[in-house]
Amino acid sequence: MEGFQVISEKDPSGGEIIWIYWSSIKNLPFHKFWVEAHPFFGMINGTICISPSPTLLQNFSPLFAINKLITFQHACNEQDLASLFQLPLSSTAFIKYQELQNNIQDLEVHIDGNDQWMYTWDNGNFAAKKIYRNLTHHEALHPAYKWLWKCFCQPKHKIFFWLLLKDRLSTRNILRRRNMELDTYSCALCNSLAEESLEHLFLECPFAAMCWNIIQVQIPLQSSLPEIFEQIKDQLDNAFFMESIILLCWVIWTERNDLIFNGIQPRIDCCKARFLKEVNLLQHRVKGPMQNCFDQWIQNLG
Repeated sequence: MEGFQVISEKDPSGGEIIWIYWSSIKNLPFHKFWVEAHPFFGMINGTICISPSPTLLQNFSPLFAINKLITFQHACNEQDLASLFQLPLSSTAFIKYQELQNNIQDLEVHIDGNDQWMYTWDNGNFAAKKIYRNLTHHEALHPAYKWLWKCFCQPKHKIFFWLLLKDRLSTRNILRRRNMELDTYSCALCNSLAEESLEHLFLECPFAAMCWNIIQVQIPLQSSLPEIFEQIKDQLDNAFFMESIILLCWVIWTERNDLIFNGIQPRIDCCKARFLKEVNLLQHRVKGPMQNCFDQWIQNLG
């Protein structure tokens, strides 16, 4: 490799940033920069940044190359950048992809100069504990993930809701993004022609709105899913808000599946009965001082 100019500085959160400006990386394999095993790489304004900073990692998630033998020069000259990456891309990943596309368009690759590799710490000496420190840092996440794993729901409900938050639930929208051919990609629960995305199925669909009325919640729109669930938390204002959110989403999902796979028409009274059944099963999982609070919550639901 030839052509890196390396500048080290401190970021506002206290982590160290290694700014690497390249002059000739045309023969460097593209996947060396965008691989899952190396979470320190990000691209900012035509530079590759290696940093343990959670702030930078939060804003610049790694993308994954399909052809691991492609060179960086080939990637820069590719007309359709999307063809280089694994699909599907979630809405968040697509935004990062657009940022990457803009950065590559602004790139200037020079043929002069010499490259050099540097560690992200303050000297060139290798140490296992320094690698460990870099690998075990924590990325800032929305509190909804913490609420999810601390709630009293069954593991199957938690995994389901985690997939929902990560935009990996197999709605018709994500099946289309995976190039799966269906007769229709429209929502099965309403008569509209709206595509069955996560946002539509669980928030925007008229049937979903009626389901949320079971727990007297008005769905706020124009926000990301975690932010919407945080606003629902404020509306519910009780200790079991996350259980309510997860189980209601579960009920909507099971009603959708019953319609598609079993031909059972969705009904609000059936949704409410199923929701209360799932809630009552939580009695066996709630222990200690939360038991009385839980009993009171069930009485209010009934």
